[in-house]
Amino acid sequence: MAECRLRDAEFARCFGKTSLSCHHKKDLQFVDTETLKKPALEDLSQGVYTLPLLFAYQAAPDVFGPYLDKGRAITLEEAAEVAALVNDYHGVTEAQAFAKKVTNKAITDIQQLPDGTAKETLLSLTELLLHRSF
Repeated sequence: MAECRLRDAEFARCFGKTSLSCHHKKDLQFVDTETLKKPALEDLSQGVYTLPLLFAYQAAPDVFGPYLDKGRAITLEEAAEVAALVNDYHGVTEAQAFAKKVTNKAITDIQQLPDGTAKETLLSLTELLLHRSF
């Protein structure tokens, strides 16, 4: 019985890593090279800071600070400026690299699980999440 619980816990841990990689991948919709995607700008105006913004902020806190200090009072125009700055300061590129790293770690961990349907499903799901576009 304990062996079964340990295996179930391992599957749950791997699923959690897959979910984390999916969340980071979703954050990459922050800036599109052609158009700004509305959900990211809404996130910013609600005080939700995505991974690309956090990486860009880390690179240039003095540039982003005045915008982020506004909190929910930030205008849509200012949020669009922040989105452009995120791109300028390579926030999306850094977040893409991080998401890929997290996803690859999840795949490595999943590959250590016992063979079976659950393992194959987790691998397929993780690969799908790594390569999907938003």
